[in-house]
Amino acid sequence: MNKVIISGKLVRDPEMRYTESGKATATFSLAVWKPSRNNNDKYTFFRCATWNETAERAMKSLKKGDYVIVDGSLNVYDYVDKEGVKKTLYTVNCALFDKVPSYARTEGDSQELQEEISENVSYEDDLPF
Repeated sequence: MNKVIISGKLVRDPEMRYTESGKATATFSLAVWKPSRNNNDKYTFFRCATWNETAERAMKSLKKGDYVIVDGSLNVYDYVDKEGVKKTLYTVNCALFDKVPSYARTEGDSQELQEEISENVSYEDDLPF
């Protein structure tokens, strides 16, 4: 069984695209907070994809900074970036998602998160799909 449930903050607004057959897909990235005992918190980033009606709902209801829970399956892609470096991308194919109305950890969160995003999330990579 391939099932994952993750929660995190959207690092930017979802993006809508359409396949050649006309199916809607919305993609977004989540920053998942990993607390540590020594205040050296880290974030793990996941790219998420939704399809059809779920994609339309994501575009209407989600925006950068929202705290979201996603439920779906995990896909792993290996690819080579523009500099010839082999990379692995973990993508969640979301069957369901839901916004969480409040997020308990906000203090100091945005500066740390922005630094992690700039270091770890690249939207310029040539992905194999």
